[in-house]
Amino acid sequence: MFIWRDYLARRHLVVSLDMFHDVCSYWLGYNIRWQATND
Repeated sequence: MFIWRDYLARRHLVVSLDMFHDVCSYWLGYNIRWQATND
């Protein structure tokens, strides 16, 4: 039996992790660029 609630919850978790990863990547890249210009 396909359970919509479990599917949506899992999908939401995956989307949240993707967003978290994107934010971390952006933040790390920004910090590295900032340090490079501040040398």
